Amino acid sequence: MSLPKISLIVAVNLVILAFLFVGFGREYWRNIEIERDIAALQAENERLAGQRLESLSLISDLSSEYYLEAEARTKRGMGEPGERLIIVDLPDEEAPEGEVLGIATDESISNPTRWWYYFFNQARFDAMDEL
Repeated sequence: MSLPKISLIVAVNLVILAFLFVGFGREYWRNIEIERDIAALQAENERLAGQRLESLSLISDLSSEYYLEAEARTKRGMGEPGERLIIVDLPDEEAPEGEVLGIATDESISNPTRWWYYFFNQARFDAMDEL
């Protein structure tokens, strides 16, 4: 074989080899990008799974009977049958002398006695309340 034919074959082989290297290089680079995307998606999946667990926990807490009852009591002013609702509204300014929260006080009856009447002698408490 002559030298020009051998150099032509070598040149063709080098061109084919260059095309193969470029093709494999592109695929290798695409593979690296896909692996990065997969890692990012897995991290986001774990984050979203954590948020889902938090949301499910919150939903469970909000739908519990205890929470619903507390919500009804505080925001709606509701109570169980037979319960009396007492609203304590603290004034912005100090109460006038002899009056606490808009109720005239009788200094002869102590506070623990008032509580005793409230829980165990409701008629006497109501009579004191009318003073």
